[in-house]
Amino acid sequence: MLYLGKVGRVMQPLDNEAAQTRLEQYERDLQALMDMALSGQIREDDFRREMERVTVAAILIMYLLGGGDPAKQQSALNAQLLQNSRSIAGLTDDIYSGRYSARDEAESQRPTQTRQEGRQKLLNRIVLWVFALSGIYAIGQTKAPPVNGIEPEYIWELGRTEKHCRDCLWAAGQVLTASQWDRLAAAGIAPQSSSLECQGYHCDCRLRRVR
Repeated sequence: MLYLGKVGRVMQPLDNEAAQTRLEQYERDLQALMDMALSGQIREDDFRREMERVTVAAILIMYLLGGGDPAKQQSALNAQLLQNSRSIAGLTDDIYSGRYSARDEAESQRPTQTRQEGRQKLLNRIVLWVFALSGIYAIGQTKAPPVNGIEPEYIWELGRTEKHCRDCLWAAGQVLTASQWDRLAAAGIAPQSSSLECQGYHCDCRLRRVR
């Protein structure tokens, strides 16, 4: 079970120990970079480059850990890698423009916040990156090739979130082959997908292999 550090959120564990370990390391890497940026220990351009290095490596590895066909990796992850670059640019701009820095009453443009309050807001944002990486694992599962002509099959399991969207409830309990889940993913039905009714925010659903 992944405990998202000081954010205090709990995620349903992945069915792959190596992938789960990678997810936990990803959380630690992002939090370390976040703290360096907030404390002024890393320059803006260096932060952007290091975020790119850490996140792209994690995305590529998580896809493979999900069982994704290496031959399909580039086409399968093009959209995710593009969105990742855009998200890094937005995150970098927000951090270095002072959005998460301490502010006193003299700064009338924005509401006051303590250093700890700003850090907590940024931690909450980092959580979304960790959830998104678990979605890359699901993409790998749907791109898994047949073995001896037999496709792997997965069941959709609901996560620990209190309320589930209609898309996740519809998919829950269904057992389909990788290619069938892949076709649904193209229509927006996949764990952590931004096309879900819940938009994938804090989506904790999983595909668990049953064959």
